[in-house]
Amino acid sequence: MRSEDSHWQIPGIVPLIIFCLILGLIFRVGYLDRKVFWVDEVATVLRAAGYTKQKVTAALATGALHTPEDLLRYQQLTPERSLSDAIAAFQTSPEHAPLYFLLTRGWMQIWGSSVIAIRSFSVLCSLLVLPGIYWLSRLLFDHKGAAWLTVGLMAISPIFIAYAQEARPYSLWVLLLVLSGATLLRAMRHNAIGNWALYGLMLSLSFYTSLLSLLVAAGQGLYVAATEKFRCSQRTRRFSMILAAALIALLPWIWLAAQSWQTIRSNTTWMRLPLSSFAKVTIWFYSAAILYFDVPVITEPWLIAAVEITVASGVVAVLLYAFYNLRQQSRQQWLFVLSLSLPVPFTLIVIDAISNGRYSTAPRYWLPFHLGAQLAVAYLISNRLSHQHQGWKWQSITVFLVGLCVLSNSIQFNSSPRYLKSRSLHNLPIAEIINRTDQPLVLSEAENTIDLLSLSHVLNNNVQLRILPTPQLIQQLANNFTEASLLTTEPLHGSEVFLFNPSVDLLQQVSRTCAQFQPAYSPSLLMGELALSLWQLKLSHSC
Repeated sequence: MRSEDSHWQIPGIVPLIIFCLILGLIFRVGYLDRKVFWVDEVATVLRAAGYTKQKVTAALATGALHTPEDLLRYQQLTPERSLSDAIAAFQTSPEHAPLYFLLTRGWMQIWGSSVIAIRSFSVLCSLLVLPGIYWLSRLLFDHKGAAWLTVGLMAISPIFIAYAQEARPYSLWVLLLVLSGATLLRAMRHNAIGNWALYGLMLSLSFYTSLLSLLVAAGQGLYVAATEKFRCSQRTRRFSMILAAALIALLPWIWLAAQSWQTIRSNTTWMRLPLSSFAKVTIWFYSAAILYFDVPVITEPWLIAAVEITVASGVVAVLLYAFYNLRQQSRQQWLFVLSLSLPVPFTLIVIDAISNGRYSTAPRYWLPFHLGAQLAVAYLISNRLSHQHQGWKWQSITVFLVGLCVLSNSIQFNSSPRYLKSRSLHNLPIAEIINRTDQPLVLSEAENTIDLLSLSHVLNNNVQLRILPTPQLIQQLANNFTEASLLTTEPLHGSEVFLFNPSVDLLQQVSRTCAQFQPAYSPSLLMGELALSLWQLKLSHSC
């Protein structure tokens, strides 16, 4: 019997993988329409529908009263906005390559503009990753046990499930990273022009899904060069030609990005916000551990926090040992996994070290690392399971990792991880406060328009919203909340008045009127987190 087949004689392995596949499907489709539709997903739909943030803000920030339904109309396809409008909208955010958004528009034209319909495209991409990762693992390790274990662990990995439920490009990016890696290995093994052409196609598609794929391609170039012992072999030349062709195909978008550099900087301001070194290291540690262990971070009581840190440390130790084991077993396979795993996070960490920014603190940018780590862990476990004197130990580790994944996904089943939704994570408690009042009126500055579009998904339709540029909003509040207005009429028609995420300048100006806005929602935050705020009007009769 071949050694790779012996893994399937170990009791419980096949049922465990089937169990993972079934659970993976359930976790991907569960509560798909109930989780927060956050601002980045709003941006996805706006672009696909042919709107820009600037145009929507200009249309809504007029001081007119709006209902949530009015805001939702901008988040669906309409005959008035054509494909050319969508392409023009893509160009206003050149930091995001356009392929995913074009495909999403086509998907919405078929299945509609509901949250389930929009997010189901990412679910499909995530499910297609599973056969893709099987193919990649078979080509890399030539080992059926490792390939199936990779599929099982990918199926229930919390971070891949989290991004499978989001209307953003990341599941498509993971799929194309897997396919570009597999086609590269096939081209290296069978040095035919057709195989190299297929690799070039996958590479180009990955470039047009995420510009970070350029870093992965650089890593693949080092892998090819090292495999060919840095000789100018036929494989090296063909890889260079294919890479050059893919870069030429990307030139129109690179040119657009270069022409729109200031726009890109404006759209990515959050990346340059300072963050302490301790916070960044903590986030890197967390970003590695959530491959298998992603539960709400608890800082108190200390005993639970200590347990979480211990478990996460165990997961990170397994990842590091898996990379070390792969290096001991096969230098060529180790180089491939490193070429996939390290280029993106390493480059972003270096940029942060130079600029004191937070480029490397977004877990979505660690997805290539998670792919490589998944391959390394599956190979480690499949090898160890074949050793009789160690088999029981690695069966226990496998069950432990699977158990962590199931626990994490069960806890997050009807919610979202904190890292995934950024400040929009607070939409639900903010909406609950607003919705439980009889005549809610929400006032907001124009800068919060996209946040309000996100919030509109969970607001009751009796809520009224008024959006204005900051100077006009300050003037309206000053006019409504004077001593004279309090003596003659109820300000703003007797509504329960809220200020949504007001700026410091607005709060300072309002404090000089007869209105006193008090915090209605102020969550506790972890390091580096951002949150939306809600303030409620309390009138003062002693002006």
